[in-house]
Amino acid sequence: MRKHSVSRWIVLCFTGAFIFSIAVSSVANYLENRRDVSERADKSAVRFLEMVRVMLEDEDEFREMISAKEKGEEPEIRDALQFLAGVYEVDSLALYQIDPATQKRQMLLSVYPDNGSEPGEQKENAPDDVLPGSPLQPVEKQWLAGGDYDYGSFSVRNKTTWIMTGRSLKSGTGYLATIDINLVLQDRAVLRSFLWDIIPIALVLLLGMVILLILVRRRIITPIGMISDSMKEFASDRSRK
Repeated sequence: MRKHSVSRWIVLCFTGAFIFSIAVSSVANYLENRRDVSERADKSAVRFLEMVRVMLEDEDEFREMISAKEKGEEPEIRDALQFLAGVYEVDSLALYQIDPATQKRQMLLSVYPDNGSEPGEQKENAPDDVLPGSPLQPVEKQWLAGGDYDYGSFSVRNKTTWIMTGRSLKSGTGYLATIDINLVLQDRAVLRSFLWDIIPIALVLLLGMVILLILVRRRIITPIGMISDSMKEFASDRSRK
């Protein structure tokens, strides 16, 4: 085997090992990052809904919100909810009830993150329906059955929707809360985390491969080439027996 063939074979082996290592590390790292980002998003959603629950714990505050809605006014609690929605990066928050007779959701208040828009603009863009086209979820059925303070979630297309049951239907101030979380933003967060983790690993592996190739060339390929050249020179000398 010629020394060039040996060198090429070794380089190909190291390159294949490098690509395989990067592929395995990338898949494992990506899955780990996706799980971590998803868990953080779920915990953040629950914390946000817990803060909403605490803010609506006072029944007088809840009645004031309903009274303002009936009068066509902006409830005082909207600003605080809007600020929290921006902090926790949720797409929207809706407070609503479900009519036991019709099984239809009835909007009480819709809030979007604080993006500098005026309250009037938010009111114009607010949807009339809550979770349009979605059937009643198990957590909503529990609320209709008299349960309270529970959580549930489901994913549709590019978003995850979290639902929290507030005070039960049996109370005069029962409500539910739902928030939408954009999965596209989660995917971007996963990609950023993945790149920050995998690039250092790839650089370390590449540096290690280069160092190994240099050592192999100096310790193995070069001596083999010298021996091969000496053997060729010896074999071509007809004067030697």
